[in-house]
Amino acid sequence: MSVTFRERMAGPVHVVDRVPWRVPPRGARAGDGLVRLVADAVDRSTERIGGVLDLDRLTVTVPGSGAEPERDGYAAEVTTGVVLGVRRRPLDVVAGFADLLTRTPTGRRMHYRLLVVDGPHRYVVEGVKTVEGGLRTAWRETTTLHTVVVRLTGPQAVPTTGTARWLAAGDLDGEVVLAGVLRVRGLLAQGASMRGRLLPFLAGFVRRTARPRAPLR
Repeated sequence: MSVTFRERMAGPVHVVDRVPWRVPPRGARAGDGLVRLVADAVDRSTERIGGVLDLDRLTVTVPGSGAEPERDGYAAEVTTGVVLGVRRRPLDVVAGFADLLTRTPTGRRMHYRLLVVDGPHRYVVEGVKTVEGGLRTAWRETTTLHTVVVRLTGPQAVPTTGTARWLAAGDLDGEVVLAGVLRVRGLLAQGASMRGRLLPFLAGFVRRTARPRAPLR
């Protein structure tokens, strides 16, 4: 039985002057460099705060046991949600995923990727939470999402079927137009929304957070 919960993250973002970015394939290295990219993009921004980016009502589903042996984390899908702050109107999430507490050389990370579309305009919202300090820093790290909004510029059209696989495959050319740090909002509501086999999921979540550098068994 899967685990499902709803999550919301929001925060101020800076307008970025078209920093090139290639959306990589989903995997162990997909979030590499994203935290530094956000920091550098914000530093280079010549604009004031470009508003608030709000990733609202994200439905995150961890299928089955959820454990991914190769990276010792949870491979989840984002099946629904609404993104505010990219265009003038709210945009529904077309496809997305969240790789939760997967291993990296320095600890663990939580990598989110969402696709939203407004007419001919295609955007990928990509964010990373770094989890490296154990329980001492767990609250701050698991509620902080370093985020970019990438406007896709390549010729690839969004497929009408298999969109989630297309997004996960990556290799999509684009440019960063917004960057900032988002925070989890409504944590109590998120907890209340959880359904499924919660005990093994939460036990594994705490274990991975407490020992982010623990070797694989």
